[in-house]
Amino acid sequence: MNQKVRSAHFIFDESVKYSDLSPVYPELFRKFLEASNQMPEDPDVVEIWIERDVQDLKKGKKPEGFLKQNAIKMVFPQRDGFVEFYIYMKIKNDEIPAIARKLEPTLKKAGLKYHIEYDRMLRFANSK
Repeated sequence: MNQKVRSAHFIFDESVKYSDLSPVYPELFRKFLEASNQMPEDPDVVEIWIERDVQDLKKGKKPEGFLKQNAIKMVFPQRDGFVEFYIYMKIKNDEIPAIARKLEPTLKKAGLKYHIEYDRMLRFANSK
C-alpha cells in the first residue's frame, strides 16, 4: 500500500476493553516509537511513559498515549462503547500506513480483534 494518509485508526471489536491492551501495550508502544523514529535517547523516559499508560489500562481507562510535540502522534480518543487508538501526522504521507503495518503483528499475536480505517478523522473528511 503506497497510499498517503494523515491517520490510521485501530478500531477494536466491542468486546475489547482497555484492560485487554495492558499486556501488549509495552511492546506496541515501543514498536510505535521505533517505527516512527521517535525513540528517546533515555530509555527511562520510555519506561515511565509505559508504566503510566499501563496503570491506566489496567484500571480500564484510556491511556494518555504519545501526544508530545513530535510529528507523529499515537492518540487514544475518548469514545463511548468501543476502544480505539490512532496514529496521526498533520500532513498526508505514506509513513502512517507503514507504521500501522509494523504495529499489526503485536496486536494479532495478542489475539485482539480490530480493523484499521485510514483518514477517519472528521476534521479532515472534506479534504481527501
